[in-house]
Amino acid sequence: MNSAIQCISYMPLLRAYLISGRFRKHSEVNIDNPLGTGGKVLEELANLEETIWSGKVGVRYPSRFRNVFGRCLSQYSSNDQQDAQEFLNDLLDSLHEDSNKV
Repeated sequence: MNSAIQCISYMPLLRAYLISGRFRKHSEVNIDNPLGTGGKVLEELANLEETIWSGKVGVRYPSRFRNVFGRCLSQYSSNDQQDAQEFLNDLLDSLHEDSNKV
């Protein structure tokens, strides 16, 4: 999970979108999409990115993000080892569904 989050953190456009909070200001969160997480994963990833890039915290453990993600996608609720590619795919899909206004 950590390596996938680090990869996402270095995607400049996505990072800027999350840190800016634009999705909050322009109501770009689809809380009614049954395929999404009600915006929970999008919001929590944005909070994590803000913390990572604030420069105020040395080491940041994504415990809160992991708990939210595990509640939304039950296969990640335990401490079992997960495939990074599968996690990244599920994370990107959750972000897509949470921000999909169609």
